[in-house]
Amino acid sequence: MGDTGTRERIPKLRLIKYAAASIGGGMTDFPLSVFLLPFYTEIVGLDLATVGLIALIIGLYDAVTDPGMGILSDRLQKRFGCRKVTLLWGAIPLGISFYWLFNPIEGYESLGFFVAYLVFITAMDMVFIPHMAIGSEMSFDYHERMRVQSFARGFWIIGLLLGIFIPIGLTSNISDKASGYANMSLIMGISMTVTVFITYIFTKEGTNLKSTHSIPITKQFTTTFKNKHFIVLFLGYIFYNFAVAVQNAVFVYYSINWLEVPETKAMLAIPIYIFAAILSVPIWQKLSEKIIKRNLLVFALFCNVVTSSLIFFIPRGEVFMLYGIFFLAGISYGCTMVIPNAIISDVIDYDEYLSGEYRAGAYFGIWEFGRKASYNFSVWLSMQLLYVIGYIQQADQTLFVDNSIRIMISFLSGGFYLISAIVFIFFKFNKKETQEIQKLIGNQRKVHVS
Repeated sequence: MGDTGTRERIPKLRLIKYAAASIGGGMTDFPLSVFLLPFYTEIVGLDLATVGLIALIIGLYDAVTDPGMGILSDRLQKRFGCRKVTLLWGAIPLGISFYWLFNPIEGYESLGFFVAYLVFITAMDMVFIPHMAIGSEMSFDYHERMRVQSFARGFWIIGLLLGIFIPIGLTSNISDKASGYANMSLIMGISMTVTVFITYIFTKEGTNLKSTHSIPITKQFTTTFKNKHFIVLFLGYIFYNFAVAVQNAVFVYYSINWLEVPETKAMLAIPIYIFAAILSVPIWQKLSEKIIKRNLLVFALFCNVVTSSLIFFIPRGEVFMLYGIFFLAGISYGCTMVIPNAIISDVIDYDEYLSGEYRAGAYFGIWEFGRKASYNFSVWLSMQLLYVIGYIQQADQTLFVDNSIRIMISFLSGGFYLISAIVFIFFKFNKKETQEIQKLIGNQRKVHVS
C-alpha cells in the first residue's frame, strides 16, 4: 500500500476478518443506550437520580481511559509493530461484564451496576480503540479508507440489529422480564467474546509505521488539539452525540407514555431504522467516490433535523408513522456512522505532517473520549430533565410531561443535529488537501508491510 493516494484495493476477505469484532461491539449499543437505564429504573427498581448519577460517573471514567488506551496502542505499535494484543486482553472481560450488567446481585444492585459497568467500559476501550486504529492503517488511499470504514461500521450496524432482535425476542410476551434480560446477556456476552477472538486471530495488521519523532505522553492531548481540522471535526461530532443521546434516553418513555402501545411494538421502529442503515451504507460508500465526504455528512445531518422534527407531529398511538420516519432516519444514520471515522483517518495524516508522528491510537482515543463524554452527559441531562418536568416512575403522566418528552425527542435533538451540520460546513480538509499532505509526508513516513 502506498502513502500518496495510489489506489490498491484491499481484498474483501481481509476486510471481513477485520470487521468481525464490530458485530460484537455493535450488539452492545442499543442494550446499553435504550434498555439499560429503563432496566434499572423499571425492572430492578433503582431511582432515576441514582441511575443517572452512575451513568454520568462511568461516562467520566470512560472519558479519562479512552485517550490513555489510544496512547498505549500507539506505543505498542511502535515498539512491537502490533496493536491487536489488547483485543486479546479485553475479549473475555467484555463478555463477562456484559452478562453481569443485566444480572445484578440481589441486595447489591447499585454497587453491582457500577462495578459491572466499569469493567465493561474498560474492556470496550481495550478492544475497540486499537481496532479503529488498525483500520486507519490498512490503507492510506482517500477512497479506500472509506471502504474500510464501510465494512467496519457496516458490520457494527449488523451488530446493532442483532442487539435489537435478541432482547425483543427474549423479553417479549413473558411476565418475568428479568429472566429474559439474563438470557439475552448470556447469549450476547458469548457472541461479543467470540467475534473479538475472530478478529484477533485472523487479522493481519496493515503497516508498521516508523515515526520520525516521539511526542511525550504528557503532550499527546495538547498536540492533538493543535490540529485545526480535528477541532472542527471533534466539535461537530460532540453536538451530533448530544442529539443521539437525547433520543435514545427518552425513546422508551416516549413510546410508553405518548404512543401508548406495547413497548415491543414501539421497539420495532429500531430494527427498521437499523435495516435502512445497513441498506444505505454501500450507497454512501459509492457516493463518496463522486462527492466529498464532508458534503455527504452535512446533507445527512440536515435530513436528521427534518426526521427528528417530524416525530413531534406523530398523533398519539400512530406507531406506523413512527416506523416510516425511522426508516428515513436510518438512511441518514448509515452516513453518520461511516463517514466521520473515514474522515478522521485523513485528519491523522495532517497531524503527522505537523508532529512527525503517526498517532492513530491517540486520535481515536480522544475521538471516543469526546463521543462517550458528550453522550453520557446528554443522557444524564435527559434523566434530570425527566425529573424536572415531573415524570413519575411506573405511573400515568400528565399531558405536560407527555408533551415535554415529545419536545425532547424531536425539537431538542433536532436542534443539536442542526448545530452539528453547521459546524461540519466549516470542515475544509477533503480529498485534494489529503493527497497534498500525503505527498509532503512521503519522505517522513517509512512504511513496511507487516
